[in-house]
Amino acid sequence: MKDQPAIPSLLFHSVRKEAGNDLFAIDPARFEDIIASIAQRFGAVTFPNLDDGKVLLTFDDGYRDNYELVVPILDKYHIKGLFFILPQYMGKQNMWNTRADVLLDHMTKQEVQALVAAGHTVGSHGLTHHKLTKFDDHQIQVELRESRRLLEDALEVHIDCFAYPYGSTNERVSHLAGQVYRYAFGTDTAPAHWNGSACTNIRREFVWPHSSPDDIEQLVVHFGTYDNNPYKQQ
Repeated sequence: MKDQPAIPSLLFHSVRKEAGNDLFAIDPARFEDIIASIAQRFGAVTFPNLDDGKVLLTFDDGYRDNYELVVPILDKYHIKGLFFILPQYMGKQNMWNTRADVLLDHMTKQEVQALVAAGHTVGSHGLTHHKLTKFDDHQIQVELRESRRLLEDALEVHIDCFAYPYGSTNERVSHLAGQVYRYAFGTDTAPAHWNGSACTNIRREFVWPHSSPDDIEQLVVHFGTYDNNPYKQQ
């Protein structure tokens, strides 16, 4: 296994108003406050230039609000993001999420193409957003390889990043991911040691709806050092 870069990496999902109790959505005004603070205090990296001391901003699922609300805020502060897309759901709604209280639109193919043209990076989030740990090796390979092929065909760019759906991985899944991708992204719930992978594994911290710029600053400063992460839900 390759060691992960010592780079603070943050994970966002939906950014929208009136998200209610959705733990995976953050208000646009709070999001901009966080981005402004990061830009002023640390700066952000442009993937894959993983500079120490700066912050990597990642976004899972490819919701349309990322295109409509997130990208203009990132542009305002001259920041590029890394967006993990479900290629089979481009231009569709999040029907894969059986626990969702609301239906959300995913970015269209044309919107994802615009992200790439603007200098943002796109990676794969699989085909179905199922936990890969529950699949056999063949199904895992389909999720990894077919999602990459669909994105590369649609965007005409090389895709070398993958985000494990739900952050769920193990030695077997990481090993297979390393046969397809150069970088694989987990979450703060990933195993402490991701064995058997030829790719670079990168751990990320969730940004919760209640997180303030001060919270994020402390998280970045102490990234990877928490035994009892105060940002995890009990």
